[in-house]
Amino acid sequence: MSLLRRRARTMRTQSAVLGTAGWTYRRRRMEPVPKYRFERMVVDALDDLPEDLLPVLDNVVVQIHDRNRAEPTLLGLYDGVPHTERTGMEGPDIVSIYRLALCEMCEDEDDLADEVYVTVIHEIAHAAGIDDERLHQLGWA
Repeated sequence: MSLLRRRARTMRTQSAVLGTAGWTYRRRRMEPVPKYRFERMVVDALDDLPEDLLPVLDNVVVQIHDRNRAEPTLLGLYDGVPHTERTGMEGPDIVSIYRLALCEMCEDEDDLADEVYVTVIHEIAHAAGIDDERLHQLGWA
């Protein structure tokens, strides 16, 4: 999904509210989806990864957590050695996807599925050695 498309979707999900200090934006939040439905969204995102990222999955464990304890608003986290820097002795990389943080930023399940997809691609791309600057250029940051 392009960054422009993500921004347009974000603007659609915001509702303008006239406050005392002028216009403010408030996003409607959805109720958290059950873990089994969220897991299905992550599996679907992994099934739809671009072909260039598929080889990276051979050494990546994807975990789903409710939140990151240190940073509760974090959507996803990559922990490992990027494939471009490996020497051959490293264990599996870990990608964590955070259910409640993602649910809180979305209006509905379609929006959530899009955000899960973007987050999964973003973190798997880190495992492939793609940095945040390049991900931003590609529309995945």
